[in-house]
Amino acid sequence: MAAEKNAVKKAVANVIESNISGSVFGRQCVKKLEILLSDKLGASVLGVGGGTDALVLVLKALGVGPGDEVIVPAFGCVAIASCVSWVGATPIFSDIRKNDFVLDPGGIAEKITPRTKAVIFAHFFGQPAKSIKDALSVTRTQGLFLIEDAAQVFGATSEIDGVWKSAGIIGDAGCFSFSSTKLFSVPGSAGAVVVNDARVKEKVDQMRLYGAKSPYYDHPVVGIGAGLDEIHAAILIAKLPFLDYWLERRRELAYIYTKTLSGVGDLILPREEEGTTRIWYRYVIRTKRRDALLKYLQTIFKSTPRLVPFVRYPVPLSCFSAFGSRHAKGDFPNADDISSEVLCLPMYNAMSLEDLDKECGSIKDFFN
Repeated sequence: MAAEKNAVKKAVANVIESNISGSVFGRQCVKKLEILLSDKLGASVLGVGGGTDALVLVLKALGVGPGDEVIVPAFGCVAIASCVSWVGATPIFSDIRKNDFVLDPGGIAEKITPRTKAVIFAHFFGQPAKSIKDALSVTRTQGLFLIEDAAQVFGATSEIDGVWKSAGIIGDAGCFSFSSTKLFSVPGSAGAVVVNDARVKEKVDQMRLYGAKSPYYDHPVVGIGAGLDEIHAAILIAKLPFLDYWLERRRELAYIYTKTLSGVGDLILPREEEGTTRIWYRYVIRTKRRDALLKYLQTIFKSTPRLVPFVRYPVPLSCFSAFGSRHAKGDFPNADDISSEVLCLPMYNAMSLEDLDKECGSIKDFFN
């Protein structure tokens, strides 16, 4: 960890001393990072300001706007749906699968109308979903775009038709987040976009930097300042050589969690889907007694905040007032159940085996 911190400090200092961080265009570190990430993912990458920027830019580049509909999962981060509303379109919610929390491909077709333009397929908690192949089959048949939200699975891979592919490059476009909560992250917000269509990619490239094709001389589209920051790019470059180490470390922690908590109470533990490589961004358990367990652990670890679990997505997106509250509890039963049962156990790079043992012991005590 010390080596990584030193590498990051040196990278940031180099950017500051070179006095290039103030330039909007032609950033050296951003270009270098894009090359490195493109090599890693096996697809052309564009750096952007954040995961939400990535989603909005892709939607705009695909021509999604007022009057259009985009099918999204009823469970997950609010950005999945809010980015649709932000470009003037309407998010159409659909239920998820219980095993991996992703949009159920079987329910997509019934949500399609003449106004449907795209589907956002989001992977959750580090587990890439192979069912994206089925979702892609539906969108291809219906002439729709499939946008892959890979914010939580950078570095994960899946075997699709006998070929191992990185999450985020399977759909028509892929969106990544490197925000401070992610496994591969910056202190703030950063993201990336993968677009398979060259024309759409060019639009994203232009829109992220104020619509510029030739800065100050030719701006063929309306854009915003959503480019990746030079300092953040430098940080990610410095961290990239350490990523595989942390992925393996997380795998070890997940293995111990699973081995120790297997068979405890009514816990449903996360797993790695066959034919995939999970990155264990989060270790998310399910239990009907979620709220009681959380309250118990909050009390036990009151003086040790790092060991307090937390809930992600306790309310289905379909119930948020921002989207008109068109739905009620029961409209999406799987999303309702998952939202009431999921609990994220502590999982971070510096987590010690001693801390993990305390966490598991306290959970066992609760159920006993």
